[in-house]
Amino acid sequence: SGCSSLKKFPLFPENVEVLLLDGTAIKSLPESIESFKKLALLNLKNCKKLKRLSSDLYQLKCLQELILSGCSQLEVFPEIKENMESLEILLLDDTSITEMPNMMHLSNIKTFSLCGTNSQVSVSMFFLPPSSSVCSRLTDLYLSRCNLYNLPYNSGGLSSLQSLCLSGNSIENLPESFSHLHNLKWFDLKYCKMLKSLPALPQNLQYLDA
Repeated sequence: SGCSSLKKFPLFPENVEVLLLDGTAIKSLPESIESFKKLALLNLKNCKKLKRLSSDLYQLKCLQELILSGCSQLEVFPEIKENMESLEILLLDDTSITEMPNMMHLSNIKTFSLCGTNSQVSVSMFFLPPSSSVCSRLTDLYLSRCNLYNLPYNSGGLSSLQSLCLSGNSIENLPESFSHLHNLKWFDLKYCKMLKSLPALPQNLQYLDA
């Protein structure tokens, strides 16, 4: 962490489980990243020069947490061709990513952040009916400062959601279906200056900031 002059991805033993490369100057991940079969945590936060991820990222079958927050030059998230069943935390806030891969292979994600991205199109993947949703295990969703003007009507697929952050968007109204988010306890709507009204809110809600 914090070795700001480190430009090349170092050589590591293949049994490494945690890689903390946040704040370094690396520009890409090597294709050989797939050889780290036991890697559980990859932290690349604030790698401001990172432009490319390995196309074989999906081969990291033990990866539980991927942190790319603040990688401001990162524009593309690689296609995920196979299930990443272990991945539970994916943080992409303040990147330049505009489109996410199909969530079909990320069905065990619990915490997802896209704060500060231009992700209007990608947001729709979270708001699907239960029969179509692949986000049924998602508990924490952070979408602040995403240039959102409206939200899809159906939120029934977010049945496990406990925390939702929509702060700093230009949303005028919220879908009535939000009342059916029965597990929602924490809801952040601060600085949504265009918001005109709130629907009925879930009975188990404990925290609301509007």
